[in-house]
Amino acid sequence: MRRGLLVVLLSLALITMGLSACSSKGTTAEVKAAEVSFTNAYAIVGNASVVPIEVQFEVTNPSNVTVTLDSLEFALYINDLNIAYLQIPCNYGISAGGQIPVSGVVLVSFGGLVGHAMFGQGLSAGNATMQVLPYWKEMGGSLPAAPLQPLWDSISPAATWKTTGFAYIEGNGQHLTTQFSQTLPNS
Repeated sequence: MRRGLLVVLLSLALITMGLSACSSKGTTAEVKAAEVSFTNAYAIVGNASVVPIEVQFEVTNPSNVTVTLDSLEFALYINDLNIAYLQIPCNYGISAGGQIPVSGVVLVSFGGLVGHAMFGQGLSAGNATMQVLPYWKEMGGSLPAAPLQPLWDSISPAATWKTTGFAYIEGNGQHLTTQFSQTLPNS
């Protein structure tokens, strides 16, 4: 009888251990939303009619598993004027607790800035030109027209860069979106 009871108890113990081992294998680590930091925006080449602006980010994975950054998309603003939009396809792995740099380049023209101000804010061409001229100078753009030289010389640029956007990550079969909106302090 003792032997039968011992066999039953051992069998129950082994079954319980087997069930708990199986259930722990099926659990997946929770993937947390990525953290995005807007770190810099600057003109790559100045004194041009089209200015390439490099926009830089740091993306952090706060999860305890590796995730993939599928893409990063953002709108770029200068003093609250939306001047560009870019989607960066990434497919970059980010290790658990790791961080990676991500950057993209947007091309900005004076005419494009004037157009954004006209259509985005309902300004006339003249008012839009006056509004964006300091931004254009801040970016390192060239003087757009000789008659604007006196105004150009009096401009003392002080622009604020801002981004809003989304980062899309994937890990352990989970897909998450991080929304961000950040402003760089004036330099």
